Amino acid sequence: MYNQPVNLEGLTWNQVQDIMKLIHPELFTDIKRSSKFKDFEYNLKNDMGDRMRFIREVVFSLSQTQFGKYMEVTRNTAKYWDEGQINVDKILKISQRTNISMDFMIRDNYPLTLQTQGMSEALYLAVMTNCVLYRLRNMKQ
Repeated sequence: MYNQPVNLEGLTWNQVQDIMKLIHPELFTDIKRSSKFKDFEYNLKNDMGDRMRFIREVVFSLSQTQFGKYMEVTRNTAKYWDEGQINVDKILKISQRTNISMDFMIRDNYPLTLQTQGMSEALYLAVMTNCVLYRLRNMKQ
């Protein structure tokens, strides 16, 4: 049951970050965040580079250097990823480390989706519960 992908469509970016904090708390502790990312317009429909940049900047609020360190690559490599210059094995590695689906990264018009393989049942249930509560809250507004 808890190997099903979780679609994050309809959630605000702050809500997506809250869910990611449950899954990857190590990425949200002791890291100085930058607010300069917020003005960029992301083309999530058909630009893989923008989707990669979106994952790094919006979902995790990380600089190229910080994301590169987490992914065990150089800042320049993370920069190339932001430009859409990335091969399949690196996309797989990013998906496995971040739980963001490969489909979101490589397919045009695909919603932001979490992969849940390897999650404990408790973590999966916490993620699903938060998604449901956030969607209910968003419908009331």
